[in-house]
Amino acid sequence: MKNSPLLFVLIFILILSLIFSLASWSEFYEVGILKNVENYPFGAEGPVAGLWQYESAENYTVYNLVLGILWTLVSVLSLISIINKNLKYSISLIIFVFIVYVFGRILENL
Repeated sequence: MKNSPLLFVLIFILILSLIFSLASWSEFYEVGILKNVENYPFGAEGPVAGLWQYESAENYTVYNLVLGILWTLVSVLSLISIINKNLKYSISLIIFVFIVYVFGRILENL
């Protein structure tokens, strides 16, 4: 898998999943642990009206916890795929990224 396009895709997935993972964990920590909610306009107003994850701080915390776990798992799987240089891991990772994306979209539309 040396210098293959798949290696570059895996590195790209690793970088993106780390960014999304850190963002989700940061939001979880800020709202769920520190309880800093004064800068978050939760409720049924504004551009996010009707989305369940923005109805309350608890929903937002759960949403970011679930996404943090999933993106961390994607990061770990992509790192394993890069280290092992195994196509089997790579294909399962790409499928898992798709599942995380679909799951996130489903959560957004609840």
